[in-house]
Amino acid sequence: MKWVVKLIKIKNFKTYGIDSFIGPIANFNGVYGKNGSGKTNIIDAVNFFLGGNLADINCNSIHDIFPKYYTNITECEIKVGMLLINNENKKPLIRIIDKNNISEFFLDGLKISFNQFFKFLKNIGLENFKDFIIIKNPNTNKIFTDPLYLSSIIDKISDSNKFSLAHLKAVILKKKLQENCTFYYSKLKIIISEKKNLICSKKKLSDLKKKNKFK
Repeated sequence: MKWVVKLIKIKNFKTYGIDSFIGPIANFNGVYGKNGSGKTNIIDAVNFFLGGNLADINCNSIHDIFPKYYTNITECEIKVGMLLINNENKKPLIRIIDKNNISEFFLDGLKISFNQFFKFLKNIGLENFKDFIIIKNPNTNKIFTDPLYLSSIIDKISDSNKFSLAHLKAVILKKKLQENCTFYYSKLKIIISEKKNLICSKKKLSDLKKKNKFK
């Protein structure tokens, strides 16, 4: 079984001050809420965690990442983490960044290097934030510049390819049945018509015999 994300933890990231937990996470999740409630900031936090740059997380500078109420960001550090599970195994993965844009990375409680952090993400299939299947606005998000990409992602998550194949088989079967029905219906109409003609012919023959008998 592959590693999957079960829980996301955000601290001091944009509008999220105290420890905030998102989860438990299933295969497909939706986040909804009022405008300004922090939906986009969850997405940006995940993008940041998975290596997104400032443009990816809708920021012009490092200061934009920190909560607005911190007048002195020297006292603040940003922390975004994920809890990964694989059967009974669990691994917490954390990225911390300070005001100087210096990041620290932790895997299972141990500090690791930048390369080790992203190598682990790559090994479990989270090489970049696109792989996390985050959809903000499919029409404008640069992740989905190819309109077929979003469709392929949804198919992959939902296993709809299997259903598409089953649907295709059902359509083909339905078409064959319709063709068979049309064929047998036409054949039945011919048989009924021939039967009527035969009955008429027998009746005419019977009437003719009766006439000849009386002569």
